[in-house]
Amino acid sequence: MEVRTAKFGFCVGIERAYNLMNQQASRAEGKSIYATHDAEQPNPNIDMDTLGRIERGDERLLDRYPALKAVKVLHDPAVLRGDDTLLLGFHGLPRDTIEDLTGKGIEVKDYKCPFIVTLDHTVDRVVAEGCDLLVVGKRQNHHSRYAQEVASRYQRRCIVIETLEDVETIPVEPASSWALVGVVTANTRLWQAVVERVHQRGLAVHTLETICPDTYQRQEGAMALAQWADCCLVVDDGGGASQSLFKVVSAVHDNVYRCRWREDGSWKTSLDVTWVRGAGRVAVVGGILVPKWAIDEVAAYVGGLA
Repeated sequence: MEVRTAKFGFCVGIERAYNLMNQQASRAEGKSIYATHDAEQPNPNIDMDTLGRIERGDERLLDRYPALKAVKVLHDPAVLRGDDTLLLGFHGLPRDTIEDLTGKGIEVKDYKCPFIVTLDHTVDRVVAEGCDLLVVGKRQNHHSRYAQEVASRYQRRCIVIETLEDVETIPVEPASSWALVGVVTANTRLWQAVVERVHQRGLAVHTLETICPDTYQRQEGAMALAQWADCCLVVDDGGGASQSLFKVVSAVHDNVYRCRWREDGSWKTSLDVTWVRGAGRVAVVGGILVPKWAIDEVAAYVGGLA
């Protein structure tokens, strides 16, 4: 059996946050330094939380970013004092929370993913300009929920598009002005289909590209690898990015399976050997929260099943 893996591990936003936090921590010179990010991000696989890796002392992460050993992860930034430094992980914090912290004299270093920042700013701008929103993504995704909150604040409409059929629910109104955005980890095939369909229906839509370039590269690379393979395993991080990855790979291959990886190795019991039985070529790809070493670990285990 030949097993090939995607070249991607953590996404560019996560690697950027780790790198900048590591640089800042290395300059701390004995001063306490803290980190947090939006704790309300829904993800049933807590093993994959990026700051959780720092908190539990993940050896493989700390080998790459050794200064993170000095970072203390906070679950409640309200305990900080005026002379403390707070590093924000790639999910960031709400702006009003940041303003409250800085108002108390706390130094805040914001390493929120720049693509999430761009999406949020785009949503803020177009809604303030009077547009209603169309969002390609999952309704419970935190980016979609943010867009819905902003639209509600301005008394504008917000329709979340989870399937191409959802486009048919958009009312065709000559006076309407819709802005179409995608969450940063959206299904890129769905996005392209939606863009085409809204124009076919004659909707007045401003199309704004907000999907992260990493998402395009990851999904296109996974589809190419899946087409080479007899079957494909998606190492699932429990978040929306993995759902999108699974969808695009499933669109080009019939034998696609999900494996929910966990640090303790329990993921092996959820990997059905019949998925790869008889396969000469197996592809292993992963979501944005999955480190490359986890993808390689799954690939090695699958290779050993031959």
